[in-house]
Amino acid sequence: MTKTKPWILFSLALILGCPSANDDDSSATDDDDAVADDDDSTALGSLRTFTVESDGNMGGPSGADALCAASADNPDTSATWKAMLGGLSRVPCADADCDSGTAGQVDWVLQPSTTYTRPQGGAFFTTDANGVITTYPLDGAMLDNATNFWTGLDSDWTVYTDFHCNDWTTNGVQVRGRVGWSVGTDAAWIQGGDLACDSVLPVLCVEQ
Repeated sequence: MTKTKPWILFSLALILGCPSANDDDSSATDDDDAVADDDDSTALGSLRTFTVESDGNMGGPSGADALCAASADNPDTSATWKAMLGGLSRVPCADADCDSGTAGQVDWVLQPSTTYTRPQGGAFFTTDANGVITTYPLDGAMLDNATNFWTGLDSDWTVYTDFHCNDWTTNGVQVRGRVGWSVGTDAAWIQGGDLACDSVLPVLCVEQ
């Protein structure tokens, strides 16, 4: 019987013991690699929100923007923030749910096709191509605690006629402003009645 030479056995051991070049974890299709693939649970980019409190006299929507920027609750003073209010000088939709598109929008603050997070963190909503929300329920309620907040809006994202504290320039007790409901998740979350403009309520500030 022919004997196998020792150097042949040694060579076979080296070959069998070496892993394939594709057996490591550096493949681009692995879930734990640094390159995102279909199985990776990477978070999409989103914009933030927080609230500031005011009565109906904010110096107009632009004054409300300044309140957002100067608030001690502002999570990022290097970012630009605007108040989600409807009025004479800030209009999200000229007709119900922006059926005619963005024509007639004035200084609107929500970006199209964008995801926003709640003030406490977590998913809030994603806007449609017109920068409003028409699909409900929301991903989460605006606040954990139930309260009214200033909107000046109807549930279809049109400005509620004469219920915006004179375009957010008065805190007169005889003047009214439209309010939303902070724990609502249906279309009525931005339209929960109206209150006198001397009421001190949250305003939703949104990142730009």
